[in-house]
Amino acid sequence: MRCLAGPEPDTRSERIGRVTLKLAARVLTVAGPTPLRLAVFSASGLGKGPTESALAALRSLRPDLILMLGGVGADGPLASATLGKLASLPVLTLIVLGGRDGWAVHAKALEAVEDTPRIIDATALRAIRIGDNTLVPLAGADTGRYALDGASCGFNGADLDLVAQELGPLAADERRWLVSWHAPAELPSGLIGGHPGAPGPGSAAGSTGSTAVARFAERISARGVLYAWPAQPTQGDPLPGAAAPGPLGVAAVPRLFGPRHEAADMTRGEHSVLLLEVDRTGLRIAR
Repeated sequence: MRCLAGPEPDTRSERIGRVTLKLAARVLTVAGPTPLRLAVFSASGLGKGPTESALAALRSLRPDLILMLGGVGADGPLASATLGKLASLPVLTLIVLGGRDGWAVHAKALEAVEDTPRIIDATALRAIRIGDNTLVPLAGADTGRYALDGASCGFNGADLDLVAQELGPLAADERRWLVSWHAPAELPSGLIGGHPGAPGPGSAAGSTGSTAVARFAERISARGVLYAWPAQPTQGDPLPGAAAPGPLGVAAVPRLFGPRHEAADMTRGEHSVLLLEVDRTGLRIAR
C-alpha cells in the first residue's frame, strides 16, 4: 500500500499539553517550549500493546511530543490496543506507519480513538515543523520489499518525487530531518554532517537498508535520519537506543514494547525511548 498517498488529514488547530498545533495541507506546525522534548520509539507490530511500565517510562521523561515510528500493530486488536493506550497519555502522539503496519487496519483502529485529539496520523504528512526544524516522515518499506504483506505500507520512486516536490527548496533558515521507517543504505561521507551513527556496508542497515532512502535524504538536504528497521543489528553494531548524546546524525529508534532487538551475538537490547531536544540549533539526542 502506498501509504504516503493517503488522504489529506482534516484541518485542525488546538492546544495539547504544552504545545499548540496547526494542521493544514499535509503540514503540521508545532509550537511549544524551547527546547522541545521529543520522545521517539518504535515497536515490532507483534505481541501485545504498550505495557504499564512502557507508559510509565514515557511519562517519566515528561515529553512535550511523542513520535511512534512503525509497529502500531499487524492486526486490528493490537493496533487498537496500542493507539488506545497512547491516547491515554496527556501529550500529543504522532504516528508514522512502518512496513508491518497495514493502512486499512490502522485506519479502523484509529476510528476508535477519534474522540481524543491526542493522536495524529502523520503517515501522509509532508512536513512536521517545529520552529526552523522540519521533520519529513517516510512511511513503510522501499517498494514494499520488506513489508509484512501486500496490505502493509510501502513507497516507490513516484512517492518520493511527490514528497520532494511538495516540500520545495530548502529555506535559508530551515533544517530538515528525515524520519524513515526503512533505514538508509550506506550514506556518502559528509552528506549529513559526517553521519555520526551512519550504517556501514557490512551492517544490517547497510546491507538491507534502502539506497532510495539515502538518495532522498540527500535530495531534501536532510541533516540527520531517524529509522526503525532493520531491527536486528549484525555483529558489532550498536543496538538501537545506544546512540550517544549529542547532535543527531543517523540513529536507529529503539523499541518500547514487544519483542526486543537482538544482535547477531545474541545480545538483547532493553526496551527504551530515544529522547531528543529540538531548538534553534537543531535536533540533539538527550538520552
